[in-house]
Amino acid sequence: MVKSMNRPFNSILFDSHLNHRHPLFPISWIHFSVLRFVTFLLVVYTMQAPKGIASPVPISWYPTLSVLMLAIGLVITASFFIYEATSSRRNRSLAKELFTGAVASIFLGFGSLFLLLSCGIYV
Repeated sequence: MVKSMNRPFNSILFDSHLNHRHPLFPISWIHFSVLRFVTFLLVVYTMQAPKGIASPVPISWYPTLSVLMLAIGLVITASFFIYEATSSRRNRSLAKELFTGAVASIFLGFGSLFLLLSCGIYV
């Protein structure tokens, strides 16, 4: 066993230079190649054709969702600007500003996405 550690990997698996099978791997390289080819054929023929990509939202809802989300995003953006203009520097809360900005950004982003989709620009 010590001598086999110094041999190349290919000769450990298949003693091709000795023209007989290795005791630990009782199949020859020809049988191994045939086995790999049959496995490949089984994998290829048992795979199903991929299904097309479909939208989880019906296409008829795109304009409605666009108007609704853009309106909500603009209202939240307006409230953010009003908050910034009316509160003093000492009374402002960073957490409230970040939360309001993030929510407005999400609604405006999805509203813009649905606006583009409803116009036929698929992104």
